[in-house]
Amino acid sequence: MTLVRRDVADGIAWITLNRPERMNAITVALSRELEKAIVELGNDPTITVVVIRGAEGNFCAGGDFDEVELLRPQGPDALRQLFAAFRRACEAIARVDVPVVAAVEGVAMAGGFELMQACDIALVSEDARIADNHIKFGWIPGGGGTQRLARLVGRQQGLRPVQCAKRRWKPYPWLQRVRCVRRGG
Repeated sequence: MTLVRRDVADGIAWITLNRPERMNAITVALSRELEKAIVELGNDPTITVVVIRGAEGNFCAGGDFDEVELLRPQGPDALRQLFAAFRRACEAIARVDVPVVAAVEGVAMAGGFELMQACDIALVSEDARIADNHIKFGWIPGGGGTQRLARLVGRQQGLRPVQCAKRRWKPYPWLQRVRCVRRGG
């Protein structure tokens, strides 16, 4: 199975995270495929916009806990692979010339929330569930979310979701003001 699907029509590239059985959770392999898709499609002169979405109703649940548990006994360097690969995928968005849009529905947790922040524009459905729950596990965001969110909305508002891990059943109010458009059902 392809972890990241690519579809192109009329100058629009659709990148779909394709692990619906795991709510499109991030693995090393998915991160690498995502980075490659962003770079290749984002640098294609026939593409005018790249849209990132999740398969089957969820954007992205963040890091895959099963993979984390497999990597953990191998030590910090093994876990670093996951965070570094995901960070490179998020950073690839800034390196392409076309706008990259996050089409967010369902769950956008932890790394999914970070991926959403990395995009140039976020279209968020009314029923999206957004949170950064790294702190609940004693982790910090590995994709650059602590710096990126503070730059987007200001330090105090940006650190709140990271420090509190509160789930939002409605998008944070400041999402409407910061490169984000609410998309009704």
